[in-house]
Amino acid sequence: MINDLIIGDRQTGKTSKLIRTSAAEGKYIVVPTEQMKQFVARQAKAMGLNILYPVCFAELPFHSRFYGEVLVDEAQMLLEMAIGAPISAMTVCARNPTFCFRDRTDDIGGRR
Repeated sequence: MINDLIIGDRQTGKTSKLIRTSAAEGKYIVVPTEQMKQFVARQAKAMGLNILYPVCFAELPFHSRFYGEVLVDEAQMLLEMAIGAPISAMTVCARNPTFCFRDRTDDIGGRR
């Protein structure tokens, strides 16, 4: 089960939340593309946070424990790349869902 699920529209702070989590927990962020990897690294630097350098989908050693637990940015895009088809619906189990909106972030259960 996923511990934290971050849901929101574009430009609402989802990646920033992942970057803060990565800096605090020392976990890699997996992204769909090389360009997104560079963007996340630059964004972390701009935020003044030190993170492990992000990893793009093509670099993943499948069925390997090298990375341990990871944080995933743009999970739908990653799955569509792996499957080779658009996803029309999906389910996810999560203990702590967070919804990101343009003007605020709401964690279910009253945490902010």
